[in-house]
Amino acid sequence: KYNYDLTYIPITKDLALKEAYYKVADKLKTISPNFIRQIQEIKTYNTGGKEPGLSTGKLDKKNVYKYRQTSKIFCKNTYKIKESDLAFGILLDISGSMSGEGIKNGKLVMILLHEVLKSLKINHCIAGHTSHGIHNCIIEEYQSFKESPHYNVNKNYNLVNLKAKSGNCDSGALNYMYYQLAKVKNKDKICLIFSDGEPTECTDSELINRVKFMENKGIIVIGIGINFPSIERYYTKHANGKNLVDM
Repeated sequence: KYNYDLTYIPITKDLALKEAYYKVADKLKTISPNFIRQIQEIKTYNTGGKEPGLSTGKLDKKNVYKYRQTSKIFCKNTYKIKESDLAFGILLDISGSMSGEGIKNGKLVMILLHEVLKSLKINHCIAGHTSHGIHNCIIEEYQSFKESPHYNVNKNYNLVNLKAKSGNCDSGALNYMYYQLAKVKNKDKICLIFSDGEPTECTDSELINRVKFMENKGIIVIGIGINFPSIERYYTKHANGKNLVDM
């Protein structure tokens, strides 16, 4: 049903690109400590949570890292942590409407998410999605799951080159991430999809049905609206704000 034009962003040896990445990352110092604490609460190894299959409860402080800020944002201190049973699939709308501040802020948030999840040893995939016609999806994968043959720790520097492009087929993007999440070994799976407007290259019902399908498969799908109040029409779990960084 969906056609995919896939780009697996290659490893970069460009030192200038690496420097540009950390220049952006430095801006996130004030955000990162609080965000890490929130992710740690999700990542606790205690049980008893209300979400099916998602471990929540009191934070087991012996099994999490302690962090302090450095020039590279994060620095693990004394405690070691196991590989998490949690996996995040992250999709960013890179359609034309995201030009300007939208893609600039999206870039910041993707780098923040990557650095935090990497620090906490949480398996994750980050992809930009756009489209060039009905059901014709363009996927740019900037960080791959560990199970993927395209996984490499040095691909993330290319996030500073994110650019806004064409249309958006959100149901197709979710379909792509569903099949990536199906391959991972982690028990608990969360898909975050960031969007600034209604899909242009799929129908509303296709998007709603794809969300329900993934939820029925045990994947928690969360729609993050960028100045897009109607996000609640498509996603059972959702949030919306005027500015991605503020959110």
